[in-house]
Amino acid sequence: MNWLKFLVGRKLIIGLFSIFIVLVGAFSINKLDVELMPDITFDMAVVNIYAGEVPAIDVEDLITTPIEQRLSSINEIDSYTSTSAIGYSNITIVFESGAGDKGFQDVEAIVNSMKSELPFIEDSYVFQMGMGSPYEHFLDIYGGEMTEMAAFAEEIVKPRLESLPEVGEVLIFGNVQEEVVLELIQDKLEEHRVDPQQIMYFLNEEDKRISVGEFEHGSDIVTVRWDTQISSIDTIKYLPIPTQTGIIKLKDIANVKIDSPETSSGSWKNGDPNYLSVQIARSGSATAVSLSDAVRAEVDKIYEEGLVNGFQFEELMSGGQFIQNSIDDVKRNVLIGGLLALLVVLLFLRNFRAMLVIGIAIPLSILLTFTTMFFLEYSINMFSLIALGLGIGMMVDAAIVILEAIYRKLQEGKPRLEAVIDGTKEVSTAVIASMLTTVVVFLPIGIMGGEIGDFMMLLAVVIIVTLVSSVLVSFTIIPVLAHAFVKVKASQEKKEAKIIRLYGKLIAWITKKKWRRWVVVFGFFLMFVGSIIVGSQAIKFNLLPDIYQRQAEFILTLEKGVTPEDHKAISNALHEGLKDMDDIKDYIAITMTNDLLYSFVNMTPEETATLSQEKVNENIRELLEELQEEYPIKDTSMLAMFGADASPVQIKVKGQDLELMQEKVEEIIEGLTKMDDLFEIGHSMEHMQAELKLVIDEEKIEDAGLVPSQIRNQLQLATAKQPIGQMFLDGKNLPIMLTTDHDITTTKDLEKIEIQTFEGIKKLSDFVSFETIESPIEIYHDNGERIITVRANYDGGDLGSINREVQAMLNDIDRSGLSITTGGDLSEQDEVFQDLILIFFIALFLVYVVMAVQFNSLSHPFVIMSIIPLTIVGVILGVVITQVEFSVMSGMGVVMLIGIVLNNAILLIDRTKQLRQQEIAIGEALIQAGKNRMRPIFLTTLTTAAGMLPLALATGGSSAFQAPMATVVISGLLFATMITLILIPAVYLIFDDVFGWPKRSKARKRSKMIEINHLEQ
Repeated sequence: MNWLKFLVGRKLIIGLFSIFIVLVGAFSINKLDVELMPDITFDMAVVNIYAGEVPAIDVEDLITTPIEQRLSSINEIDSYTSTSAIGYSNITIVFESGAGDKGFQDVEAIVNSMKSELPFIEDSYVFQMGMGSPYEHFLDIYGGEMTEMAAFAEEIVKPRLESLPEVGEVLIFGNVQEEVVLELIQDKLEEHRVDPQQIMYFLNEEDKRISVGEFEHGSDIVTVRWDTQISSIDTIKYLPIPTQTGIIKLKDIANVKIDSPETSSGSWKNGDPNYLSVQIARSGSATAVSLSDAVRAEVDKIYEEGLVNGFQFEELMSGGQFIQNSIDDVKRNVLIGGLLALLVVLLFLRNFRAMLVIGIAIPLSILLTFTTMFFLEYSINMFSLIALGLGIGMMVDAAIVILEAIYRKLQEGKPRLEAVIDGTKEVSTAVIASMLTTVVVFLPIGIMGGEIGDFMMLLAVVIIVTLVSSVLVSFTIIPVLAHAFVKVKASQEKKEAKIIRLYGKLIAWITKKKWRRWVVVFGFFLMFVGSIIVGSQAIKFNLLPDIYQRQAEFILTLEKGVTPEDHKAISNALHEGLKDMDDIKDYIAITMTNDLLYSFVNMTPEETATLSQEKVNENIRELLEELQEEYPIKDTSMLAMFGADASPVQIKVKGQDLELMQEKVEEIIEGLTKMDDLFEIGHSMEHMQAELKLVIDEEKIEDAGLVPSQIRNQLQLATAKQPIGQMFLDGKNLPIMLTTDHDITTTKDLEKIEIQTFEGIKKLSDFVSFETIESPIEIYHDNGERIITVRANYDGGDLGSINREVQAMLNDIDRSGLSITTGGDLSEQDEVFQDLILIFFIALFLVYVVMAVQFNSLSHPFVIMSIIPLTIVGVILGVVITQVEFSVMSGMGVVMLIGIVLNNAILLIDRTKQLRQQEIAIGEALIQAGKNRMRPIFLTTLTTAAGMLPLALATGGSSAFQAPMATVVISGLLFATMITLILIPAVYLIFDDVFGWPKRSKARKRSKMIEINHLEQ
């Protein structure tokens, strides 16, 4: 301990070191990004391809399958699934662990190269899966005239917000864009024998702005430009069109007008259609919090300039605000936890200066942790703050143990320097062993796969950094501060406390008879078995909690062919159902595409709520089920955490015999409908639709002097508007749309469409016939093979029991010729909990290795680790009593407990070993060790529990993550501590009885030889 003497003698070094930690820590905190979740990129990618109105079967054959075949050549891909729907292909790719970035680049390159090769592709989007959505701030514009609000949104809000460096993109929903419509009059076309293709050609030729060249003009060289760019409606109306009857104006054969069409991009707020939704994405360098601050400041400026008149312009939701609230909650809990830990120290030591020393150590350890996070390029997010909150209690353990040892030496009357050195030296082995055992339990977390493993690894690293920082502070700053500030009067000989005397009598009773120690161990074993039985029946299991409380989002997938009137009717029905529903504050509905309607619901704040989140969600689900029966709604799904809308319960059926697959799917669905907790049960092949396929007579088309593409172009023009260009008018780019005055609503009308040929006007029916076919709406692949996926949702209950029911049902199904596996949360829960079990046992082994090396003994670690099963008893009691679900976060709490609960046992065994080295009998050594270590054991336990208590009792958005973990740690730790002082001596005695006989035999022989030698002399 020469280094300690040096530090105590050079207090200035510690003072400067502390100032350095404060300065660098404060700098690091200001530089760390603030976000809800860590910026983690998953080993997953998604490919979305849009292909107009192409049927699902053609999307599968012409787009999805060719891309899948190319993707199969990428070595980094582990698996992939795909969905082919009408006009849409989605491919979800899972890469090998750690190969996400390289694999994503390869996928992106393949998709980009194939876009020009494959037919029908209108647009494509490839992105790598990661945390969060770029759109994190939402504004509402409502309560006024639509034209005025639209102008305000497009001309003021959008450009001003997009000019902010924190803003990446601004989208406005509900604003119907004006367009220039050229409605061809069919009779006039026939009269003047004009082909619509001619109109498109002359319009494009007229709309030119080009450079003719450079010419001499006087003494200068000037550029001559040709400018016939369309800039007014009259330019289009009076466009000359050469015909066989002479030159006419476009207005003679077409109605030209500016129109605000009824489209499917409607938006409603609380049932009011005069509503615009503004969605704001952050730039790459911004955080959600900085985005919210910048947007709010700009909105305030817009109000101050008097630009908001006759309507409302307000914030609907801010991701930054939610993040700030959640992080503020965790910060407050961390602060309260630290203060409670200090209060425990004051109550036990009854020395204000000693408490002040611990009070200095805590913030220094925290600042040192933030400094390390800065260099690791971590952010301040929910996971890192939860880790810090959990570490608050543990970070004072080392400081308390060292300070208590010094405090006790001072009470014994030793000189101040000697007390500091002896006290620190006495517990140094135990403190280092405790820190190492706590650290090594987190090392196996690296084997946990998937995105959950990424989160858990971040949590583990921050806790490890916190512990290492606290031990560094404890071995340097605590002894120096104790030497400088702590004053203790040497205690007089006084009577032991009653609890210590009772404890001594209990251990003495255990040591006297061998059967008693066995009774104690057997009693605790029965307690462990009983708790496992109770826990298996009473504990609910889940994967991850949903942090977005008091808000709900859902998607309505509409039937094909719905009209704007259908959108309006569905929105009105949604409004009627939600407006009188309890605990709903406001809501919006946005038609994202023609067959996709999104809705967001704001609930009343938690402090004024009359219903739970689960009950409100249940009421919304019941409403959606009613709407699905009455309106053209194909499917409904409520969005869960991170915006995922995939069904949590999935069963995948693969095989070659489609008829057999469908038969087994119906059998599975029948089994699922009998389970009370499941709803929204269906499968991927349940929606089929009748289609009329055009069968082309190529011979007749050729005889008419045409090619099939000409027939297709005239057909498209007759049935829908065709974009043919743009014009710049009043500061806006307006699309120019070409259509006809045909009124086509039936197949009979379709057959009568007039097709212009060199032989004159003919009907479409002269060239094509109709064939009715059944076509799937969606087709699913798993690694390139067709698959039927059975889907179901559950009410947030016990996913573990649902998993067991599903597995039992599947076991009764004949799987001959088929592969039937679970997916969604079911398979992920199995995988994650299997990882946790593996991590648990690897952590046990690593802890054993560390302690075996530290104590130079193979038996002592087993004695110390005997407390772990009783820790599980405490965990089960805590989970059952508090009725929290056992999730991945709870599992992480159990892994943490392995390291934490062993600290007390290490203190006890280390002191026992020291006393036995002083030739004290085993029974007396155990009694004395228990008495010596009772105070630090209770101190460290209660400070850890106090530090985590605010996390366990927390409410609000982040509580779903932090409360389960803190509850598990507190309950397991408190129960284990009460047992440690009794169980460890009993197990120690049993190990000594079983494995200590060689030493006792040698000791007896040595004693006998001494006695013989004495007699001979």
